[in-house]
Amino acid sequence: MISAPPAIPAASVEVTEDMPAEMRDGTILRADVYRPRTGGPSPTLVCRTAYGKRGEAFGAGYAATARRLAARGYVVVVQDVRGRYASDGPYTWLYRPESGAIHAADGYDTTEWAARLDGSDGRVGTFGNSYDGFTAMCTAGAAPASLAAALASGIAARMQDESRGIFEPIYLDWTNGMAPDIRARASDTTGPVTRAAAEREWAAARQKWLWALPYDALPPELFGAATGWLKEFLRDQESDPWALPDTHPQVSVPVCHVTGWWDFVIRGGIANFTSLRAHGDPLLRDRHRLVIGPWSHEPGAIATGTGAVSYGRTERLEYHDLIADWYDFALKGDDGAGLGESPVSAFVLNENRWRRFCDWPPPEGRHLELFLDSAGVANGVHGDGRLTVVEPASAVPSGFRYDPRDPVMSISDWSTRALDQSVFDHRRDVLVYLSEPLEHDLLLVGDVKCVLWAASDAVETDFTAKLVEVRPDGLAIALSAGILRTRFLEGYDTVVRLDPGVPYELTIEMSPVGVRLRAGSRIRLDVSSSDFPNFDRNHNTGRDYWSDDELRPAQQTIFNDADHPSRLVLSALPLEEENT
Repeated sequence: MISAPPAIPAASVEVTEDMPAEMRDGTILRADVYRPRTGGPSPTLVCRTAYGKRGEAFGAGYAATARRLAARGYVVVVQDVRGRYASDGPYTWLYRPESGAIHAADGYDTTEWAARLDGSDGRVGTFGNSYDGFTAMCTAGAAPASLAAALASGIAARMQDESRGIFEPIYLDWTNGMAPDIRARASDTTGPVTRAAAEREWAAARQKWLWALPYDALPPELFGAATGWLKEFLRDQESDPWALPDTHPQVSVPVCHVTGWWDFVIRGGIANFTSLRAHGDPLLRDRHRLVIGPWSHEPGAIATGTGAVSYGRTERLEYHDLIADWYDFALKGDDGAGLGESPVSAFVLNENRWRRFCDWPPPEGRHLELFLDSAGVANGVHGDGRLTVVEPASAVPSGFRYDPRDPVMSISDWSTRALDQSVFDHRRDVLVYLSEPLEHDLLLVGDVKCVLWAASDAVETDFTAKLVEVRPDGLAIALSAGILRTRFLEGYDTVVRLDPGVPYELTIEMSPVGVRLRAGSRIRLDVSSSDFPNFDRNHNTGRDYWSDDELRPAQQTIFNDADHPSRLVLSALPLEEENT
């Protein structure tokens, strides 16, 4: 992607703080408005956030992004949502079912208010990442008359796209960041009321609460009023409070969806794009866009996070430029970024360049199946696990003991990417299946899944799969991951109990990839049963995890014979040289 050249300096931006906007019920929401000092009326871009319009909750760079967008020729509105920071009214917890309707109504009213601001040409767009992407999609679903286009990044179409029905303990970190304003507004002195104080206290206590059992016993003062909301959320992981696809038929403007290869909600972000194309206004089908970059949960170069690999200068694209490039194209007819060339723009790792595709997954992809093979000892990198294109006629299953008191620890988080997996090389509870070195380059672009024939001596457990690129120098980079909780084998509204020792065919939907594996590299698949604290440990008891304080080890078995063909399913694209 090619961003527009630098525009007028940020000093040429005028800022009006805490401008009031009255909602339909009389509640006042407040926003900072950024205007370019030069030029005529401009489109207006709106971001509605629960994190504080000046980054009060997590230090997000709202002001810097807004100034740069204004310098690119847009009026920019950054608003505190209802009940947060400078805005009036009660706050509604993000994961309550009524949250979407409230954000839709307030987003509609804010859009119409923004269209009438001085300097606005009457056309409005939305933008936002994560929670703010949710408010942007709610606004688009409400279809305000002045909305002309939308952009949302880092937001899943459904809650289960992100969680797979499993509580993510990293939400304890998130709740701690949300709590200070909740306490301050309630005059609650049982805990810190500033971000800095909350971060200091949490840093000292985080490990204690991440490992606490059960989560339902978290003390009520831990996060103030948010503790009770969190516990309600704990009890209802099977439900989808967002259901954004239900609103897609009402969306009446083109939407640009942005995600990254290491974004933990990438599957759900792509689902927003594919659902809008399939179920939205057919006249808009080819106007929606999907951008997948070399990022984690926060798109662009500012928040690429740590990583063991650099993918070159072409990976660096600032978030404000992503937004402005889209609106230059959608509202001004300026396509300097090439967004008009095709609906999907994806950064291909190791090629370190952007490719265009007509759809997702790319229809020209062909299925590539790699079968798991072993002589019964696939434990760790020095085991005998292999990936082969030939289905094994007979093979010995490999097993491992999953102990939730000693889980495989997460080394990734919301901001990391391209991490070296060697820290897991010698764990006996990680089965490693490794291909032979590739004779030729292999271009993998598309969805990934792992089909496991697995058995457990527990009535309920988890299985994880991780796709790893092993470079000729031995560096092992995680590209894709997935997790499955066996209680949800028949959907989120049914509880399944395993027959101990009986093989089940389990399909683990993994995150998609876009990578060119170079000749001499190997493909590696890691199979285990935990990724903590990205996902809560399965207690292996079959009881409700939030109230259960018992942790029981489970003996897991992975089969890989002709009757139980465990396999990794990839999507390979033809290389250019194959077409010449």
